[in-house]
Amino acid sequence: IEKTTKLYAAATIEKPKRATQCIFAMAKRQRLVEYNCASAEYISFGRRPKRSIKFLDDKQAKLFLSIVMNCDDIRIRTAFNIFIFTGLRRGEVAGLEWGDIDFENGTITVSRTSNHSSKQGIYTKEPKTENSIRTMAISNMLIEQLREYRVWYLRNAENWGDKWIETDRIFTGERGGPIDPNRFDAWLKRLKRNVDLPPFTVHSLRHTNIT
Repeated sequence: IEKTTKLYAAATIEKPKRATQCIFAMAKRQRLVEYNCASAEYISFGRRPKRSIKFLDDKQAKLFLSIVMNCDDIRIRTAFNIFIFTGLRRGEVAGLEWGDIDFENGTITVSRTSNHSSKQGIYTKEPKTENSIRTMAISNMLIEQLREYRVWYLRNAENWGDKWIETDRIFTGERGGPIDPNRFDAWLKRLKRNVDLPPFTVHSLRHTNIT
């Protein structure tokens, strides 16, 4: 018999504490108890353990970019050019619309995120914080990639005819409509196949861009 011990995640420990605080706070407001014995004065959340942030170094990033540029699927090629050169979050890329791209001035604007849940399906909401709503300059290389993809996108929509689900989203499902952000994970898995790179996620490319 082998016994292993694994600590609970910090968020798992915090949830029942926060729920208890809310219950006693409501009870105090309704004068059911004299004081909130679950307030921050009595309950400590402690410090969260530091998480190691995964990102690609310069050499690894160049290798991954070369793999992206040689990908035969223009959707994947365009999406990961955006991830690498802008550092956008997964939901922000899924929420991008063609109106967010200023081809003349070379900028990209983030004003929404697209997310997926088992209950709601694909839904749109505002970015994570107010500061997440932003306009940034992008390189000529990325602009040209988007121009090339735009031509393919319009041709693809035309080929689907009446079956195409009209949307202004840059990345869509197979026949239009908003894309499931989880699709980017599947695309990344395809790109990493048979490549000597350390484990990383789509979000790791955001940290790669920052570093």
